[in-house]
Amino acid sequence: MTHMTFQDYVAFTSRVTAIIRDDKGAAAVLRRGLGKSPDRQPETYGIVVPLLPDNASLTDSDVCFALANYIAATRDTPSRQRSNLGDSIRSLDSKRRTTGTDTPSTLEQQLISLNREQSLAKALTQKLPRLITRIASAKSPAFAPDWARLGSDLARWRHTRHTTTATWLSTYHVPTRAENETDTNTNTETGVEASAPDTPQGEHTATTE
Repeated sequence: MTHMTFQDYVAFTSRVTAIIRDDKGAAAVLRRGLGKSPDRQPETYGIVVPLLPDNASLTDSDVCFALANYIAATRDTPSRQRSNLGDSIRSLDSKRRTTGTDTPSTLEQQLISLNREQSLAKALTQKLPRLITRIASAKSPAFAPDWARLGSDLARWRHTRHTTTATWLSTYHVPTRAENETDTNTNTETGVEASAPDTPQGEHTATTE
């Protein structure tokens, strides 16, 4: 069985973006399909099916329908995409925890929930649309993920979901520049300075004579 390659997803998402940019009617039709499986959005077939490459599997097809819905919902422009879904949510989440003792935010809990979701169909039509809706509510394409990468990852969900969602969560928890600057300012104000590693016992620092 053949499958779409990453470059196939790049081509597909670029064509969807162009259609959404140029055809408001098609964009509206695709937006109405958000959260629906392909068989429940027959009005989108005339838009999506002609864009599918010959090597698209049934799984690829399901993912592409969902991607078209997601891109339309966020009104995205590909030149301003985030690296992955975790990066997108990290940028949006004002309640992102910064210590291990903080309570996970709603958005982080949704990312964690995806890690436990074995069903690709449920991920595409239930869990991911909630995050996409949150991205769309920001009304800024700067928060959209790399759609081609998302599609390629989702097409292999059965085998790579733990690795994929772990990557999203890792990216989500990378400190922002503002947080790093806050930590630096706090250390300066309290007089905490970085110190050199202690010299292990039994070793002596070389001196120059």
